[in-house]
Amino acid sequence: MKKVFLVLGVVFFMAFQAGFVSAGKQITVAEKYELWLDKGLEAMPEMKKALKHKNFRMRTHAILGMAKTGEQEVIPLIIKALQEDDHAAVRNTAVYSLGLLKAKEAVPILIEMLPLKRGDKGYKRVGRNNIVEALGEIGDPAAARVLYDALYTRNRAMQLKVQKAIVAVNGIYAANQIIQEKARIKKYGLEKIAVSILGNIHVEGGEQYVSEISRTARGSTLNAAITALGKMKSDEALSLYYNGIKSTGKNAKLVVKKSIEALVKVNSQASVDPLIEIMELNLEGSINQPGPSRHAAKVLARMTQASIPVKVMEKLENNPSINSLAAYVLGMHKYAQAAPLLRQRLADENQPGQDSMAEALGMIKDLESIPLLMMVLKRHSLRGSSGAAWALGSMKATDAVPLLISLLEENSEIFEMVIDPLGSMKDKIAEKPLAVPLLSSLLNKNSEIFVRVIDALGSMKDRRAVKPLIDTYNNLQGDQFFLTGNSVYYLHIGSSLISLGGEQVRQFIIDCITNSSGNLWVNNRESLGRFMLSKMKDKKLIPFAVSLLDHNDLRIVNAAMVCLRANTDREYGRAASWKAWARSEEIQY
Repeated sequence: MKKVFLVLGVVFFMAFQAGFVSAGKQITVAEKYELWLDKGLEAMPEMKKALKHKNFRMRTHAILGMAKTGEQEVIPLIIKALQEDDHAAVRNTAVYSLGLLKAKEAVPILIEMLPLKRGDKGYKRVGRNNIVEALGEIGDPAAARVLYDALYTRNRAMQLKVQKAIVAVNGIYAANQIIQEKARIKKYGLEKIAVSILGNIHVEGGEQYVSEISRTARGSTLNAAITALGKMKSDEALSLYYNGIKSTGKNAKLVVKKSIEALVKVNSQASVDPLIEIMELNLEGSINQPGPSRHAAKVLARMTQASIPVKVMEKLENNPSINSLAAYVLGMHKYAQAAPLLRQRLADENQPGQDSMAEALGMIKDLESIPLLMMVLKRHSLRGSSGAAWALGSMKATDAVPLLISLLEENSEIFEMVIDPLGSMKDKIAEKPLAVPLLSSLLNKNSEIFVRVIDALGSMKDRRAVKPLIDTYNNLQGDQFFLTGNSVYYLHIGSSLISLGGEQVRQFIIDCITNSSGNLWVNNRESLGRFMLSKMKDKKLIPFAVSLLDHNDLRIVNAAMVCLRANTDREYGRAASWKAWARSEEIQY
């Protein structure tokens, strides 16, 4: 018995592999489909005719092609195919297409079909998950009741699809039923899904229900409850959020993250003072050290209450121990009134939080601090130097460029704090002939900053960096290097070369994929070539990409097609279609 594929992805894969014979000429379904997409509405008569084709794959693609036009007039035809076509693949495609068209007139039919199981009268062998997704795409609240009933399954993947669909249709009925049927929800282990739905569909009693769940919940259910209460902007749950940012242990990271997001979303004036109190505990001493005080500072930095910078400034004036945390908050709020105090304390090398205060001045864009920041950058102790370098870069203080370059010349050990500012001031750096050679000389000095040097060279948009980057890649070739797990470096080199562009980079891509005799280099070079070919936007690569369409390695063919899509106005999915296009455009390599 012929196997029926109900999963659309499998159906489409089969369809793209197959062909059919028409009028004595071999043409694939996929090629016909792509022609229809190109023609758009002009192809509508042909697609309608194809609904009666004996090849079920042609019918599936005709339905999908009609749906892709967005024309509502095709909905009755697709509904008819859903009800009458004898092939499951066609019916599943019809369901998907009705979702794509947001066809509300199909909702009663889909509602009727969803509960049916094999053996039931009217069962059409249509995947229930496909129906759920289509109802979600259509977004009609009338589907809420049947979707709610569909929640009660032991199939976890199905539950998640139903949850998404209920939210998409704004299923108020489902949200109310959740509150009324707590015991049933618990029996099926649906608490996490229930609170997620209530977080998106706000109904009376929802906040209380989620709060009750949060008191005993653990793990992902607790995280979902915190998120839901945040979306509800629940002031009642503030203590839950405070406890969340104080969480410790191996599973605390996500709880902390969700609690921070909830506090930011709630954005309550009532939470300002408690958060400042947690920040003042100064348990970490620095914004760079994880812990409750830092988490509180992170929340305060993202909240928009106007009182925050004023109150934090008051605390900072009397408490230098919170320099780092308070400076971060004030910098994020761009609180210019804090600049004089920050400058005063930054000038005193013994004050804590030097880097954070320097960075805050950069965030505030305090131009008066530039001379001070340059002095800090030259400190022998390096206290505050990293923050000062970042601040100078963020303000594009081009007067600091000679100093940054001279520091690299004198001591390559400090590149960690110099590279990022140099990259951020790339426009000015282009005028400095030493910058690229200096950074290039660091490419093999220290593996800890290797990637950052590579990325900085790419960010400068100076094509003098192309040769050093290519030479570096060539020097890294060798099994031992790549076996150590460092092969990720080639992606950074490739990305920087893509950013730089030009003839040398194009030729490097070509050389990576083929050698002078046209043979394939089956190694890391080929992988890099494929990666760069698929990412680089350069119309001059089009002829080379076309030449690869007949390659015997499908990975190379796919990279070539990605390149062609990125550099043309075409969206073909098959090599044959690209070749036909190239012939029509007389493209040769």
